[in-house]
Amino acid sequence: MKPKKLKGIGGWLIVYLIALIISLISFSAVFFTALNYVLISPSGQLNPVLVLMGAIIVLHVFSLILILKRSKLAIKCNILALWFVVATMIFSAAEVNKIILLNSIEFYLALGDAIIWSAYFVRSKRVKNTFVKKVTF
Repeated sequence: MKPKKLKGIGGWLIVYLIALIISLISFSAVFFTALNYVLISPSGQLNPVLVLMGAIIVLHVFSLILILKRSKLAIKCNILALWFVVATMIFSAAEVNKIILLNSIEFYLALGDAIIWSAYFVRSKRVKNTFVKKVTF
């Protein structure tokens, strides 16, 4: 009997996909709430962190599309998105001069996610067998 070749969106990749969708919804809710606050405030100034959150949303959407298209670029894009979230959290902590943000559970969860899922995308046979298509839009 031949061993089954791992391929397709299944296994741990489904877990990642669900987490990516939840993360996209969560970041979008925070982003649009903060954007609404900026639009109704008298100063109307955009915070750099808000711009970075918008970039996270774009990266998440792009990552999701690439996964669904099974593109080779999905691996690099998802790793970039994971570490961009961590970098944004560090930047936002520096922006508000609150090192306490880096001691929060959210920071360590994002860091853990980036480490674990990056290793998964690099080492997984399923990922290597699934994401083989060239990007076409």
